[in-house]
Amino acid sequence: EEWDKTAAKEDCFYWGSNTKGEEGYNTIIGYTSKIENYTKLRYPSRCTKIEFPSTYDYGDGVSSITSRAFTNNIEKVELPNTVVSIGDDAFENQVFPTFQNLEEVIIPDSVTSIGNSAFSGCTGLSSIIIPGSVTSIGMHAFSGCTGLSSIIIPGSVTSIGMYAFSGCTGLSSIIIPDSVTSIGMYAFSGTAWYNSQPDGVVYAGKIAYKYKGAMPENTNIEIKQGIEKISEYAFENCSNLSGITIPDSVTSIGGSAFSGCTGLSSIIIPGSVTSIGRNAFSNCTGLNSVTIGDSVTSIGRNAFYNCTNLTTVSMSKNVTNIEEEAFYNCKKLSNIIIWKNVNKIGFRTFGGWEDTQTINIEESQAPSGWDSNWNYECNAKIVYEYTGE
Repeated sequence: EEWDKTAAKEDCFYWGSNTKGEEGYNTIIGYTSKIENYTKLRYPSRCTKIEFPSTYDYGDGVSSITSRAFTNNIEKVELPNTVVSIGDDAFENQVFPTFQNLEEVIIPDSVTSIGNSAFSGCTGLSSIIIPGSVTSIGMHAFSGCTGLSSIIIPGSVTSIGMYAFSGCTGLSSIIIPDSVTSIGMYAFSGTAWYNSQPDGVVYAGKIAYKYKGAMPENTNIEIKQGIEKISEYAFENCSNLSGITIPDSVTSIGGSAFSGCTGLSSIIIPGSVTSIGRNAFSNCTGLNSVTIGDSVTSIGRNAFYNCTNLTTVSMSKNVTNIEEEAFYNCKKLSNIIIWKNVNKIGFRTFGGWEDTQTINIEESQAPSGWDSNWNYECNAKIVYEYTGE
């Protein structure tokens, strides 16, 4: 093949397997001492995936730490269009000295995923083009890449992992498309872009990403129409948040989005929302009223955990899944109705409930999909075959 005429030889690399047809045959997992002769490294077309185990014994006295040291003369990397995945720690330089002089990486449009910590700590990278084939960017993928000044996320990307660009202090320009539906916590923390945003709700594409700055007392926030997700940890511990208006464009509320918002007294989740994430409203001790819209099918683990003043929950008949400890220690909730569509309830969902409380269940008995200890540590009265009377 024309590409391989100028590519590094296969014996410059350690492979997941040397037997053709076996899993790992096309995966590079390390580098031999022969790689020290290169400043520009063109990978052979046999390669479809690159990953770098943090601990590994390649034999002949070569460990993963030794193998990493062989890469430190490389300034430029060119990947063939056979590569579909840049795996975890592939060029990572944050924890172990690896690719310390890397300045440029050419990523082909065959790559669909960039793994966790793939380029973490590559401080010499001043720019990188993410092709339109990539759909996901992993946790810490570019964290600590202090030389990056701008990044364009292509319209193919749907998820950006936690800490993905954290610590990229020179990153002042970030373009985030509407295709992105998930942004992990602290994905842009410490970037020049985030630091330049005005105090208040920071939006990224169609996501309410994070509240920035000190929140004034008795703050009421209206999320912009058109926003589709409230990101995980977006308003975590914003104790001065007294009211939030969620538009009917929002379809999901991320994990811990409002956790610890002790000033919230009521919440209306619109009919557009289909899922409430893990810990979404946990420890909202001032919350007394929750209305859950008709499209919600899933209530995440610990979603309303320790909402000790919650007295009213209006739950849709379309809910099918209530995760473990979702209503744990909600001791002022006099009753709750579990409709027939609920086919899964997790462990200790109503733990801490007292004998003055009632759980009304439309079914004649707990369905097989419910955890056998769904009512563990629960002293509430349980009424089966509830008819609404």
